[in-house]
Amino acid sequence: MLLRGVLWVSLSLVLHAAVFAVVVLRAPELPASVAETELWMEAAPPAIAEPPPPPAPPPDATPPSPAPSRSSRAPRAPKAVTPPVAAAPELTAPVVDGPSSVAVTAGDGANAIGSTGGSSDGTGRGQASAGSGAREAERKAGPAQLSLWVEPARLEGLALARPTIALLMAMPGYADILRGSGIRPLLDLQRLRLRLSGLQAERLIVAGVHHSGNEALVAAAERVAAMRDQAPVWRGDDDFRATSWVDGTATDRGLAVHGGAFVIAPRQAMPELLGRGATEESVQAVSRLRDRVLALITIEDAPRYLPRLDACELQALRISVADAGGSPRMTLAAHYKTASLANDAPACLQKLHPELGAQMPTLLAWLARAQVSEGSGSSQLSTGVNSNDIEKLFNELAWALRSARRA
Repeated sequence: MLLRGVLWVSLSLVLHAAVFAVVVLRAPELPASVAETELWMEAAPPAIAEPPPPPAPPPDATPPSPAPSRSSRAPRAPKAVTPPVAAAPELTAPVVDGPSSVAVTAGDGANAIGSTGGSSDGTGRGQASAGSGAREAERKAGPAQLSLWVEPARLEGLALARPTIALLMAMPGYADILRGSGIRPLLDLQRLRLRLSGLQAERLIVAGVHHSGNEALVAAAERVAAMRDQAPVWRGDDDFRATSWVDGTATDRGLAVHGGAFVIAPRQAMPELLGRGATEESVQAVSRLRDRVLALITIEDAPRYLPRLDACELQALRISVADAGGSPRMTLAAHYKTASLANDAPACLQKLHPELGAQMPTLLAWLARAQVSEGSGSSQLSTGVNSNDIEKLFNELAWALRSARRA
């Protein structure tokens, strides 16, 4: 009997297993409903089915009451028609640091500062619209920015080492960026460019070309990082590379290097300077100067950097010094808010002499001598200069920057 019971239990288990296998094999496959999450995105929450809207109520069988009759109104008197007044055209701020600057493209630099929009004659002069009652055209000022390009070796040849260093040291943040790098601007650099937005040291950009090439720049980055017990992590290849510039100011700066050219700038400013797809050429272009130019200064929002000149409504200034066959020549372009203010500038500047004559005599004299074309808000001056004139200009600009920082 015991053997017969065991056989029945074994046979029952075999039959159940066979039935289960048939059911599983012949059952329809269920579709998978697992949604994949996109890269860098959180999974979207599952859609919640909304309940159907309630049924609309039956229409009201009560007929609508007639609208009350409106009393007639007396006709209104016609409005007085005022003849239109022609609006003044809006003149855009000059391009002091863009595609039309002599610092990035070849050319004579006439449009390094000038109107870039509206009706213009190409030298920064906008045209007022015709018609009676037209208001005077006003130049639209751009954001505060100062750029300085120099060729240190050529300036040192004119015995301008000390005033050049004084001007560089007056730029907010300059000394902190290069401290510990071992870079000596007047001895080691073929070109040097500084760009300052506002007066914030953390927004300073330094670019240039090193005589000793990439190896010297790599060593400079390593020295600066070693002072903070760090080591630079390089990206790119031996020809075009980039890393962080750890200068101890707590500003997130980057360094791009190619063929001896370099750019040190806040990391967020790099795409603007070099483009989203930075190239070797874009690194070179940041500090490039036109042939024969020894120094170039461009200023937008002049009162921010040149104290008290806001009284004369000077908005932008461009000064270049070039080698004109062995003797330097200075070219100045000043841009005022309106054409009438440009015409009044000499008298206005004369009133500033008791206050600024001792600190900026050379610059005030050049601005007063600049000639204004009829109907223009800009004035120009081109004159021969010597080392003494350039030294005075650099010292005056250095004083102005120090004063602006204290204001």
